[in-house]
Amino acid sequence: MADDGIDAGYEEIIASFTFKTYESEDRSFCVFKYRNQDTGKEFTAVGAMLPDQKNLSVKLTGKWELNRKTARKQFKVAFAEKSVPTGENEIIAYFVALKCNIGKVKAKAIWNHFGKSTWEVIETSTERLLEVPHISERILSKFEEARKNDNVFRDLLKMMSIAGVALGGDTLHSIVDNLGPGAVDLLTRNPYAPYGKVHGFGFDKADALAFSLGYPMDSENRLIAAIRKILDDAALRGHVCLPKEMLLNELIRFTECSRERCVDAIRSAFKERRIKGANNYLYSPRRYDQEASIADNLTRLISATMTPVPQIDAYIEKYEQSNFTLAQCQKNAIINAFQHPVTIITGGPGVGKTTVIKAILMVHHGVYGSSSNPILLAPTGKAARRMSEATGYPSQTIHSAVGWKGEDFEFGAASTAIDGNLIICDEVSMMDQQIASILFECIKTGSRLVLVGDVDQLPSVGCGNVLGDLLRSGVVPATKLDVIFRQAEDNPIVKNAYRINHGDINLDFSRTFRFIECKTEEEVFNAACRMYIKCVKAYGKDNVVLLNPQRYNTPVSVERFNNQIQACVNPPKANALEIRIGKTVFREGDKVMELKNTDIGPKNGDVGYIREITRRKSPEDPDVFNYFANIEWAGENTWIEYSQDDMRHVTLAFCTTVHKSQGSEYPYVIEVVSKAHPSLLKRNLLYTGITRAKTACCLIGEMDALKMCIQTDSTSEEGRYTLLASRMATLNRK
Repeated sequence: MADDGIDAGYEEIIASFTFKTYESEDRSFCVFKYRNQDTGKEFTAVGAMLPDQKNLSVKLTGKWELNRKTARKQFKVAFAEKSVPTGENEIIAYFVALKCNIGKVKAKAIWNHFGKSTWEVIETSTERLLEVPHISERILSKFEEARKNDNVFRDLLKMMSIAGVALGGDTLHSIVDNLGPGAVDLLTRNPYAPYGKVHGFGFDKADALAFSLGYPMDSENRLIAAIRKILDDAALRGHVCLPKEMLLNELIRFTECSRERCVDAIRSAFKERRIKGANNYLYSPRRYDQEASIADNLTRLISATMTPVPQIDAYIEKYEQSNFTLAQCQKNAIINAFQHPVTIITGGPGVGKTTVIKAILMVHHGVYGSSSNPILLAPTGKAARRMSEATGYPSQTIHSAVGWKGEDFEFGAASTAIDGNLIICDEVSMMDQQIASILFECIKTGSRLVLVGDVDQLPSVGCGNVLGDLLRSGVVPATKLDVIFRQAEDNPIVKNAYRINHGDINLDFSRTFRFIECKTEEEVFNAACRMYIKCVKAYGKDNVVLLNPQRYNTPVSVERFNNQIQACVNPPKANALEIRIGKTVFREGDKVMELKNTDIGPKNGDVGYIREITRRKSPEDPDVFNYFANIEWAGENTWIEYSQDDMRHVTLAFCTTVHKSQGSEYPYVIEVVSKAHPSLLKRNLLYTGITRAKTACCLIGEMDALKMCIQTDSTSEEGRYTLLASRMATLNRK
């Protein structure tokens, strides 16, 4: 690639790697030590994707700058290239760095065979490598592919560096995977080509690249990419779609382009099927199809002809004789479950949702006997385990039931049909549009479907408002359980949950429902840390959870709580192994949480403990050690080994967000309510947090923040743009 656009003030240094000071999780920022091969002096270099292979000469292009913290000079690398290797050590390092199944032993054999002619063989006749024992056609093919990709990566890094765009290794590989070996040429023609396809290549990076290439800022490619960004950002706030005029105005503001150009771009995007629309609302194609799929499949399930179930009252009476008298609303919920193919049961804490589920299961077994085939589902592993413990029936996550294959798994690709004649799904308020679309597609026509959830809890983290929309549609028969049972009436957690839900700030504080008032954010932070450590000592680490609304970017954040609590309850030990991922350090004994659904067992939101950290020599380079964590998830007495790469989607879990706690119950809940999170002081967030507590709850924060939280009504039906309710109503009328 030509050096056009490289700053004339750049300097070139031929150097070799000596030491790794710091490396970010995705390698987009590295602080390494190198030795200048001309002067023999060691220096610090900073930049993205810096080479870290010892004995390999590299050419670093960049500028000297002053580190503000250390007041020392460091070399800011714009891009790095491997120099032509000459001697034995450099040739061996070159092969190892390519990661093409040629390690030190095979590389040394190649050098022994060709000697100083090795590089000439590599450059002019690579097929001669087959002369070396143990170099097969497959290994040769891998080497040639790795070398070709290495050249593409070099040119990509140079292109991005000139534009001031820092990319991690995974992102670079993904760009090449998506755009192919001609990635640089394609990006020159359309810098926005990877946006939306490549994780880590956001709109801001595409914009920076476009600007460096002199690409028109009002180009159609840029405007259509901006439409996607606006819709994706809206989805992060829960919206499935946006009103057309709102999207247009946001596009004008965001791109600073004329209204005419933006209108034309929306028309082009619509014509090219890059966006879809309904009733003056615009969607990404994927979210439009998900919403339509939910409506279509629920209509299919609702319209199924079902065999009437006789003598339901008799079965309910039999249940009451063996257990206790049910409220009329509970009986109605059970009857509805057998009179309609799809029903909803909703209600807050203390109203007996679990009792109704158990009664439905008993009635179903009584009616169908050995043919009874109930399937119990929940959105998270924690909720599924709770459901199983409460009912005595096996339960699983929705993701497991549908054969989830990652975030790109969509409806229409369902690999697992859910073959049960009764399907009960709990904690439905947590179910977002994507997983709902897959679930309903997988359910066979003729199955009974019972959806259970508390509509007053937080809506799903992902976009959509499935439970709220289905209730608002009026199409799915629903029963609201509204009788609080005597054993729950005197529980201050239940009592205060209902007061909060009705905007009543006069909470009933007691020994089991406390409020610790603080004056400042720092007081809140310190009080919450002290309370967590005190409660863990009193009740045990499995029985206590600290909940905080916001994960990052505030003095009272989940990240800061976890770092501080870890330092107190699990400090570093002499000679003990640790795993560092970015800024996070993991140690044996740490409480951790899985942040994604995995194929090896743990699911998103599962909590476990690091029981052991080990290290083993890398098979590719004996001088490099790979670290592994053995984690016991959810007290299942089995350890699962996580590599360093696996640990990238694991986080410390002494403290967690309220969203991540959904579907869980703990004897003791500590919840932070602070003005440090003004945008998150919402009634449903406070309500969701305290209803995780079974025995006792402690709120910590400022009184003004608590009152603001209770008085700010943000119910799950409001604030999210979605047309699911109207789609359902329209299909029902047809």
